[in-house]
Amino acid sequence: MRRNALLCLICLIVLAACGGAGDQPTAAPQVDTSNPPADSTTDPNLAPAITVTPAQREFATGEAPLPIPGTLVNIATEDPEAALLFDIILFTRTGGVAGVPITVEILQNGTVTRDGVVTAITADQVKLLDDQIDLINFFGIEGVFEAPGRSAEVYHYELTVDRAGSSKTIKADDGLIPPELSQLFALLTAVGAPSQ
Repeated sequence: MRRNALLCLICLIVLAACGGAGDQPTAAPQVDTSNPPADSTTDPNLAPAITVTPAQREFATGEAPLPIPGTLVNIATEDPEAALLFDIILFTRTGGVAGVPITVEILQNGTVTRDGVVTAITADQVKLLDDQIDLINFFGIEGVFEAPGRSAEVYHYELTVDRAGSSKTIKADDGLIPPELSQLFALLTAVGAPSQ
């Protein structure tokens, strides 16, 4: 019985020392050096005045804020190489409920390698893919199309296009793909697919 009473007393002392759980944290004091006291230049023992700021200050970084995830942002400048055909398109899709990955490589001459199987597409189909790349200004788009900690059941896409010495890769997850990219991904998913 004495032991329980002693434990209760110790707990009460600790709680009293903590000051209670309802206290709000206070801001760290900020040193104000803009108006130092007149004597601070002559007496090194005098400290500058301290002021407390009620909230954390925000500073501008000078950078444009990131777009809303899943929103396509097109850079205003036109692509000077838009008239040229792509050299190579490399497209992968991973994840999904079945977990069966797709890898498609398309060369400018129409050679397609899908999951290790080599086939070919027509010049018109190559032009259709190239037109879709130019239509969305692939080399000029920016945006956030991925989410951290995505589920393994969500499809993850990676698209790399090489053209005239330039290369650009876009990564995206289902649910964060704008319609323009979604159309291109659908075309690429169908290229070289075995007939049902």
